[in-house]
Amino acid sequence: MEHTSRIVPTVARRCLQWGACLALTARAWLIYRWGSPIRSLVWDESVFQPVVEAFGWTWSEWVTSAVVDQALTQGETITAGLLFGAGIGVWGVYSIRAWLARSSRWLVQSGGVLLLLITLLAWKSHFFQWAYLLEMSLQWMAPFLVVALVQGRYIAWSILRWAIVFTFIGHGLYALGVYSVPGHFIEMTNNGLGLNTSQARWFLRTVGTLDVLAAVGLFFTNKRIVNWSCYYLIAWGALTALARLWSHQYGFSIHLLLTQWTPEVLVRFIHFLGPLAYWVWRNRR
Repeated sequence: MEHTSRIVPTVARRCLQWGACLALTARAWLIYRWGSPIRSLVWDESVFQPVVEAFGWTWSEWVTSAVVDQALTQGETITAGLLFGAGIGVWGVYSIRAWLARSSRWLVQSGGVLLLLITLLAWKSHFFQWAYLLEMSLQWMAPFLVVALVQGRYIAWSILRWAIVFTFIGHGLYALGVYSVPGHFIEMTNNGLGLNTSQARWFLRTVGTLDVLAAVGLFFTNKRIVNWSCYYLIAWGALTALARLWSHQYGFSIHLLLTQWTPEVLVRFIHFLGPLAYWVWRNRR
């Protein structure tokens, strides 16, 4: 633990812990309240029908079965419980009690595996667009990074840098229109900044370019370039997370703001806490 404390400044460690905790617990709530992408797999006739028929069901029976729906709901509840437990476990990985530290690390890594599986299932729902998979890198990698750092693995900082780069390049590819610009990107820009559709597209292309440039800037050896890249990534990561709440404050009920959009914000806090942790480490190592 003494070696770990030398390579993990306290602020950087806390940033990653908070980011991982919120990614896990907020995702747990979203799955518990709004469901998981597993349904897009088991209700995809072109993929899952052979499995259904192997158990003697017809497809019509499968998609209308209350038993199947109940089983999916129970599975989502269990998944949410495990993710929530992993989020709480993030705070036990540095414990001086060996049994608590070991069990917390196991739990947090299990949560990371679940986040990865959920990401892959959601990737299918996004038509296997690589930009989406890249954009989710920080969220599912955060639990593994927390555990790697407490074990004194210096390479975790390099992995964190790559996770940041992937996340913002993925976001930038969507904003630039390399993939179809998501409708909610334009909607949030319209609602949050009061721009029309053409202005929103121009704005998104601009920040998409900055996303890619700032991400690439992390690989420079010049400290000033790296710092300014981090400043942009921290600020823009925070703004894009908070935009989910800001742009939906009008026309939505308080219930939806609290149960859907607030967790959507919290699950993305790692998008600025990750760059913040990296910046702190770069300037204090």
